[in-house]
Formats: sequence, structure tokens, C-alpha cells
Amino acid sequence: MEGRNAMPELPDAAVRSVPAAQRRRLRRWLAEWELDRALRGEPEAETCSPAAPPLATAGEAAPAPGQIRLLPPYMPGAAPRPAYVLVLAADGPDAYLVAPFGRFAEPALPGEMLTGRGEPCLRVLCLWNAIRMSRATAGRAWLAGSLSARQQSVAVAAYAHVARGAPLSARLVARMGPPLCHPFDPRHAYLRQERARFAALREPARAVSGPLTYPDAGAGSELRKAAEDRAEYGE
Repeated sequence: MEGRNAMPELPDAAVRSVPAAQRRRLRRWLAEWELDRALRGEPEAETCSPAAPPLATAGEAAPAPGQIRLLPPYMPGAAPRPAYVLVLAADGPDAYLVAPFGRFAEPALPGEMLTGRGEPCLRVLCLWNAIRMSRATAGRAWLAGSLSARQQSVAVAAYAHVARGAPLSARLVARMGPPLCHPFDPRHAYLRQERARFAALREPARAVSGPLTYPDAGAGSELRKAAEDRAEYGE
């Protein structure tokens, strides 16, 4: 591709050594990103009113690890698109560790993993953006499905790999997204959007922190000083 998607020559050896399969994955993600940006220029659909009834009913199952939940569209940070989350684990008596599913069909980063599921909204799990969510917030979301015990164990192992550097098989590492190295990579904007989207749903008492974050290439970032030019990033 040419023009705004043209990739600058990157001198960093780590970037040049990215496997071809990861580069192809990045090209597909960039195409989705550009389409998403174009679509966001259209008027947004109206979201549900905060006065709408809760989505979860009294007889629905309580939140539990392995469940896939659909957040109400009127909840802070949940509009204007559907937001599905996976309950990874209980985190104390009144909270859960949850990871959102991504809005694109390809994983954007090493902290995102292809799930192997066919549903477009459940293809990618964004483990880097995992948050601690209160039991009340999780309980107000629709129970949309669940993972098998094996799928859940894979998700938990992938989270441990992303959060703490725990070892992961090469087969599962291959399901993760490409590295983020360049300060003008559009994925920095994507990271800011996704952080902000779920920040309002984060339980503040014990926020997830540590290696799950990625460097921000904002106006005052040291990363910008290391760049050779301001060319658009792509391939």
C-alpha cells in the first residue's frame, strides 16, 4: 500500500527481524484500523438510555470465571459499540479480573491473542487491557456464553504470559499480535482509545498495573525524540 499507509524505513533491527507472518498480520490489522477510522466519520447510532432496564435478569447466573459477558451499552465506556468481556478469574470477594474482546479480527499487539472462535466479536482477546471489575458491574452484563475448561486455561495462561512474563508454548505465542516498536505507529492511538474506553469500568481499589501497559507516544514522549522522521506508519 502507498500514501498514508506507507511504512517508513525503520533502522531498529528488532523491527526488521519481525517474522513475515507477523508483518502480514500487521498489514491486515492496519487495513481494519483505516476502515474503522473512516466509519467513525459517520454519525453514531443512538445508544440506550441510562434509564433502560438492567440487562442481567434476577434468575441469570452470577459472574464466574470462563463466562463471556456483554456489557450494557449505556454503561460508562461501553458505547457506541457492543463490548464483550471474558471473566478470567475472581479477584477478591466482590470483584473479577476481566479482559475485553477486541473490535478487530486481527490481534494488534503481543498482548492480544487470537481465541480460535469464529464469532467476529470474539476473535481477539485483549489481555493487555484487563481490568478489575466489580461484582455489581459484571453482574449487570448479559451472560453471552462461556469458554470450555481448556479454552479458559489457555486464556489464563496467556494472561500470565502477558502480565508477568510466564512461559507460554510457541504455538500459543504465534497467536499473539506483532510487536510495537515505532513511536508513530497508529497502534499508540488505538491503545489510548481502548484504555479510555474501559477506564470508567475499572474498579479503583486494586487496578491492574505493571507490564500490561505499553509506551505512550504522546506529544511529550521521549519516544518521539528517537524517531528519524514523521512519516506515516504502515506497509
